[in-house]
Amino acid sequence: MPRKSQPKNNPAPTPRESAWSIASNGMTASGRTDLLKELGFRMRKEYQELLEEPLPGDLKRLAGKLKKRGR
Repeated sequence: MPRKSQPKNNPAPTPRESAWSIASNGMTASGRTDLLKELGFRMRKEYQELLEEPLPGDLKRLAGKLKKRGR
Protein backbone atom coordinates (compact mmCIF):
# COMPACT_ATOMS: atom_id res chain seq x y z
CA MET A 1 0.00 0.00 0.00
CA PRO A 2 1.50 3.45 -0.90
CA ARG A 3 2.42 5.77 1.92
CA LYS A 4 0.36 8.89 2.43
CA SER A 5 2.35 12.03 1.89
CA GLN A 6 2.29 14.73 4.55
CA PRO A 7 0.31 17.86 3.61
CA LYS A 8 2.63 20.70 2.61
CA ASN A 9 1.31 23.03 5.31
CA ASN A 10 1.77 20.39 8.05
CA PRO A 11 5.22 18.77 7.69
CA ALA A 12 6.09 15.71 9.74
CA PRO A 13 7.50 16.78 13.10
CA THR A 14 11.11 16.11 13.95
CA PRO A 15 11.69 14.20 17.19
CA ARG A 16 12.45 17.45 19.01
CA GLU A 17 9.23 19.09 17.77
CA SER A 18 6.88 16.19 18.36
CA ALA A 19 5.57 17.51 21.70
CA TRP A 20 3.76 20.45 20.09
CA SER A 21 3.22 22.13 16.75
CA ILE A 22 2.20 25.52 15.41
CA ALA A 23 -1.12 25.10 13.67
CA SER A 24 -2.40 28.66 13.66
CA ASN A 25 -4.88 28.41 10.79
CA GLY A 26 -8.24 29.68 11.94
CA MET A 27 -6.97 31.02 15.27
CA THR A 28 -8.39 34.16 16.80
CA ALA A 29 -6.16 37.19 17.31
CA SER A 30 -6.06 36.36 21.01
CA GLY A 31 -5.09 32.78 20.23
CA ARG A 32 -2.25 33.92 17.96
CA THR A 33 -1.04 36.30 20.67
CA ASP A 34 -1.00 33.47 23.20
CA LEU A 35 0.80 31.24 20.70
CA LEU A 36 3.49 33.86 20.07
CA LYS A 37 3.94 34.41 23.81
CA GLU A 38 4.43 30.67 24.32
CA LEU A 39 6.85 30.48 21.42
CA GLY A 40 8.86 33.38 22.84
CA PHE A 41 8.91 31.76 26.28
CA ARG A 42 10.16 28.47 24.87
CA MET A 43 12.84 30.15 22.75
CA ARG A 44 14.11 32.22 25.70
CA LYS A 45 14.22 29.08 27.83
CA GLU A 46 16.10 27.17 25.12
CA TYR A 47 18.69 29.91 24.44
CA GLN A 48 19.13 31.40 27.94
CA GLU A 49 22.27 29.37 28.71
CA LEU A 50 23.83 30.42 25.42
CA LEU A 51 23.09 34.09 26.12
CA GLU A 52 24.88 33.89 29.46
CA GLU A 53 28.15 32.58 27.95
CA PRO A 54 30.93 35.14 27.54
CA LEU A 55 31.93 36.20 24.03
CA PRO A 56 35.01 34.45 22.63
CA GLY A 57 38.13 36.67 22.62
CA ASP A 58 38.05 37.44 18.88
CA LEU A 59 34.43 38.52 18.96
CA LYS A 60 34.98 40.53 22.12
CA ARG A 61 37.82 42.48 20.47
CA LEU A 62 35.71 43.05 17.33
CA ALA A 63 32.76 44.26 19.42
CA GLY A 64 35.09 46.66 21.22
CA LYS A 65 36.37 48.07 17.91
CA LEU A 66 32.83 48.49 16.57
CA LYS A 67 31.74 50.22 19.77
CA LYS A 68 34.64 52.70 19.51
CA ARG A 69 33.72 53.48 15.89
CA GLY A 70 30.13 54.20 16.87
CA ARG A 71 31.10 56.93 19.34
